[in-house]
Amino acid sequence: MQTVTLGTIVDSITPELYPILTERERNAEIVLRDGMQALDRYDVLEIVAATIHEKRDVLFH
Repeated sequence: MQTVTLGTIVDSITPELYPILTERERNAEIVLRDGMQALDRYDVLEIVAATIHEKRDVLFH
């Protein structure tokens, strides 16, 4: 298991998405079962979508 920020994941695998993330989203801690080396672009897109959805729900809950 590895814990990293969403910003670190995005910057390493899909840097073109980094500017669209808010600071709050970039700083979100993500726990990866198999580490960053196991991620591909599609995994990162799923993680980004889930994080944005989660952070949005927190703001409007």
